[in-house]
Amino acid sequence: ATHLVPKSRAQVLRKIADSTKKIAVSFEAPVQVAIERNKYRVGRALVPESVIYNMADNFTIPTLKEGFDEIWHINAEGEIVEKEFWI
Repeated sequence: ATHLVPKSRAQVLRKIADSTKKIAVSFEAPVQVAIERNKYRVGRALVPESVIYNMADNFTIPTLKEGFDEIWHINAEGEIVEKEFWI
């Protein structure tokens, strides 16, 4: 599932035990990269371009204040470009 905004992520986080480590992974691919990759999807996996643009417009980068213990930021090449940790 894609949880684009804090409210959506909060619903999931509330269901996770306090003792469980919570890690958010944020994939930071430009819209044009997502559209290009989408061309290789078929059937139900193919996402309408309008949905991709809408998701990009609504996406809010996750923060530690939301309740995550770690946040990993992954670039379009699949490399971890930053890790944030709750201290």
